[in-house]
Amino acid sequence: MSKKTILCIEDEEDIRDLYHIVLTRAGYDYHYAAGGYQGLSMARELKPDLIILDLMMPDLNGIDVLHSLSEDTELQRIPVLIITVRDLEAEMLIHKLSEHANLVGYILKPFPLHHLIHEIERIFGMDMAVDKYATSTYNEDAKGVDGEE
Repeated sequence: MSKKTILCIEDEEDIRDLYHIVLTRAGYDYHYAAGGYQGLSMARELKPDLIILDLMMPDLNGIDVLHSLSEDTELQRIPVLIITVRDLEAEMLIHKLSEHANLVGYILKPFPLHHLIHEIERIFGMDMAVDKYATSTYNEDAKGVDGEE
């Protein structure tokens, strides 16, 4: 099986670096974009197997990125996993965005990092999430995104 390619569109460098460590250790080919416009360009170039998308970005927000992906015939089939800060407005917004066929899930921050891997493996239809992590170098005691245990 070839490595799955994941493109992360996230403006916060610390979060991108954390995802890089976790996802490359899990065996994924990880790429990132620091904003929405760069993310769309890289999506066209890479044609990733999954896009992890932050909603709140300064240049082109995640909502507009998702709309652009959905309207582009070359990109509309790429699954998108939204990761954003937990609040009522975000949850209502995600519910509205669920009409986009390429939106396959969302994770609300803060969350434990192993949840990210499990969600990605669910999206890719993998059955080995538990077994794979039993022998991984992933540290279950490590802090999650935004310092959550």
